[in-house]
Amino acid sequence: MKIFRILMVVSLCSSVMLAQQAIPISKVLQSNGTIDISKLKNTVALNPDGYTLHVPTLTSSPRFIPATPTQIQAHPNDVFWSAQFGPSSNEQITIKTIIVSNGRIIIGGAFDKFLGLTCNSVAYWDGSRWRAIDRGVELASGGTASVNALAAAPNGDVYIGGVFGKTGNQTCQNIAVWKGTTITPVSAGVTGSVNALSYHNSMLYVGGNFTIDGVANAKNIAAWNGTEWKGLNNGISSGTVYALLANDNAVYVGGNFATIDNLVVNDIAAWNISTSAWQKLGDGFTATGNAKTNVYCMAVASNGDLVIGGDFAKSGTKTVRNMARWNGSEWSEFGGGADGEITAILIDGNTAYVSGGFFKIGNKDINTVARFDGSTWNDMGGDQIQGTAQALVKFEDKLLAGGTFEIPLTAQFTVQGIALYDGTTWTAVGGNRGNGTDGNIAHMGTDTEGRLYVAGDFSRTGGINARGIARFTSGDTWETVDSTGIDPQSTFIRMDVR
Repeated sequence: MKIFRILMVVSLCSSVMLAQQAIPISKVLQSNGTIDISKLKNTVALNPDGYTLHVPTLTSSPRFIPATPTQIQAHPNDVFWSAQFGPSSNEQITIKTIIVSNGRIIIGGAFDKFLGLTCNSVAYWDGSRWRAIDRGVELASGGTASVNALAAAPNGDVYIGGVFGKTGNQTCQNIAVWKGTTITPVSAGVTGSVNALSYHNSMLYVGGNFTIDGVANAKNIAAWNGTEWKGLNNGISSGTVYALLANDNAVYVGGNFATIDNLVVNDIAAWNISTSAWQKLGDGFTATGNAKTNVYCMAVASNGDLVIGGDFAKSGTKTVRNMARWNGSEWSEFGGGADGEITAILIDGNTAYVSGGFFKIGNKDINTVARFDGSTWNDMGGDQIQGTAQALVKFEDKLLAGGTFEIPLTAQFTVQGIALYDGTTWTAVGGNRGNGTDGNIAHMGTDTEGRLYVAGDFSRTGGINARGIARFTSGDTWETVDSTGIDPQSTFIRMDVR
C-alpha cells in the first residue's frame, strides 16, 4: 500500500459557498475516508491539509486519513477499521491540491509516479481506477514539478497551476489546461509560481508570484478569458497571492502584499467584476510589532459578510484579534476575537464553529474549539482536548473535530486525532471501538451518502493500516480509501467538486 503525504491549509466554509472557496476535505469525506461526490453539487475547492491519501492499488478508491503520526494503541475490540481501503507500501508523494470534476477526483502535487503509473505530478480517479493525465507536467530540466492549484471550468476543462516548464516535449510555463485528453499550455504561460486558481463567470483568476510576458500589468494576479490574459489593473507590484475566493460579483484576494493597484490594502483586497476595479477592504490587517500578518481562512456568512481567520491584531485603529468580519463597509472583531490564531472556520447557517491555537475567545476561557451562536461563544469541551483541533465538520448532527490531540474519555480509554461532540460530551467516532488515529487529521468531509472522509498525516486508523486517508461508511465501519494511501507533506491542497 502506498502512502501519500498531504499538508493542507485549513479553511472551512459555509455549505452554500462550496463553489467559491476551499473547504476542508473532511467536510466531504465519508466515514471510511472516501469522498462522497454525490453530496457535491457544484465545483468546490477542497483543502486537504492534515490528511494523507491512501491508495493501495490502481483500482483502489481514494481514501483520506489524518496525517501526523503519534503512536497510539489500537483498541483491543476494534473491529470497525477496515484495511481494504488502506495503504500497503510506503511510497512518499506530496499532494498539494485536489478537485472533483465530472465525477473524477483529480490530484496534483510533487510526484513522478503514483501507484506505479508515471504521472508527473497529476493523476485522477475515474471511479474505478487511478489514471495518468496525459504526460503530466515536469520542470524544464526534466525534474519533478510542483502542482499547487487546480480549478475546473463548467465545460469540464481542468486548469493546472504551479511550478513547471513542460508537458511531454512541449514547453508549458507554470499553467496548463487539461481538456480530457491532452494537457496543453495556457498561451505562453507565466514566469514564476502559480499558487491559487479560481474559475468564476467564464474567467480563470490566477494568483501567485509571477509576471506575464507582454502583459505588463499582470503581476502576481491576472485573469485568463480563454483566449488572452488580462491584467487586473496594475496588479500587485510586490508580494505573493496565496488565496482566492470568488463570490457573486467579487474575487477576494489574500496573501502577503502591502499594495494592489497602488492602493494600500495590507494583505487582502477585492476585485469588483462589474467595475473592473480593485477595492480596499478597509485598512486590511496589521500585526503587533514586527510580526507578519497571516490570513489562514475565509468563509462567507449567511448574510453575505466575509469572515476572516488568521494571525493578526488590528485593522487600522480597530482591534480585530485573529478573527474579523467585513460587512461591505468596515471590519469589526468577530465575536470579541481570540487570543491565538484561528486556523479553521465552519459556518452553518447562523452558527460559526472555529478552531485554532487559542485559550480565550470572546473573553471566555475556551480553548482550541468553540461555537458562536450569534451572540455568545460556547465551550465545546476544548479543555478536554490535549493538543490542537485543525479541522471541523458537521457529521451525524454533531460536530466532528480532527487534528493532533488526545481526549481522555475514561480512565482506560483515550481517543486521538478525531472525535465527535454532541453539545455536551466528546465521543469516539463509531463508538469506543475505535480510538482514532496515530497521527494528525487535517481535513474532513462528507459525501452525499453521508460517508465521512478524513485526510492527514497518519499511518493507522483504529486497528488497521490506513495511511493518509480513510473513510467512515456506516454507523460503525471505518475502511481505507485504497490500499496505498498518501503521505501528507505539501502545504496546500485545493479541491474542486462538480
